[in-house]
Amino acid sequence: MTEVKKQFLAFNVGTNDKGEAYVFHLEGNVARVPVYRKGENGKKSFMSFAIGVGRNPWLALGEEAAKEQAKNTHCNENTPFIEVVVFSPRADQLNEKLAKGSKVVLSGKPEKVSYKNKNDETVETVRIIADNIYPLSCKATPGGEPVNTVTHTVQVYKKQDGTEKQNNMVTLLGGKIKAVNAVKEYNGTPVISFNLETVVEAMKMVAIAEGTYQKDADYGANKIVRCSVWGNRALNLGKVLVPGATLAVTGIPSKNTYNGNEYANMTVQAFSVLNWATAEEQAAANANNTTNAAPSNEPMEIDNVDIGGDFDSLLDDDTLPF
Repeated sequence: MTEVKKQFLAFNVGTNDKGEAYVFHLEGNVARVPVYRKGENGKKSFMSFAIGVGRNPWLALGEEAAKEQAKNTHCNENTPFIEVVVFSPRADQLNEKLAKGSKVVLSGKPEKVSYKNKNDETVETVRIIADNIYPLSCKATPGGEPVNTVTHTVQVYKKQDGTEKQNNMVTLLGGKIKAVNAVKEYNGTPVISFNLETVVEAMKMVAIAEGTYQKDADYGANKIVRCSVWGNRALNLGKVLVPGATLAVTGIPSKNTYNGNEYANMTVQAFSVLNWATAEEQAAANANNTTNAAPSNEPMEIDNVDIGGDFDSLLDDDTLPF
């Protein structure tokens, strides 16, 4: 068997407040032609495909699952494929927009599935029911555009002292970078901050994450979220975080008052570039860069966080990428 080398793909997984494994932000390369089924008789449409994630797929279900599956010869770090299922309306929006070789980023709930192959062997593998998903710009497909979606979940993890902590999370919030500040230090920690213009109102996004959202409330027209990336990785993002680039960011939202105005913030744990900025977009954004955005949240303790229907008919041996 040819060894599959690890790829530098975003992989942020953990546990939600229900004690379930959850994939907060995961990139993958589409390994076979997606299967799309139009919903009939009131049923939802769905799309199914497999992605290569560049590392042991069982880590999506946690380190214990990876240890339990150490002898799995069908799904491991050398056959790093995960089955993905996405329902309508996102499945309808992505129909005919993904192909073998496309690159995607997604969030959702992972699960272990099993089926019988042609040799009557029981095969166990990983599947993710996607809550949200975007195509990324690559040779196979153009990147995705932000949609009016706020996917909220709760992240639970243990701090270094053993105590448990919870974070309200928003996954794959799409938007375009409007301005970027130079790297600074805050209490000895490097930080880079940037303004992300989203489709949804910024304070509405915060309210959804906090669980205070009210349908008839006025959240204003501002759609700028002030994002911050902390730690050493902030030192190496100068070529990635540029005005005009379109991102999907995953992190911990908050709000604060700065110079008398209320702002929405996000401490970013992971992000993916949906579309790279053109030279014209960068020039235009830099010409209008009048932001005075400053780091407004203290560094979040995220150690130990980044560890790094019936679909039986979709799991026939000839539909899998291995």
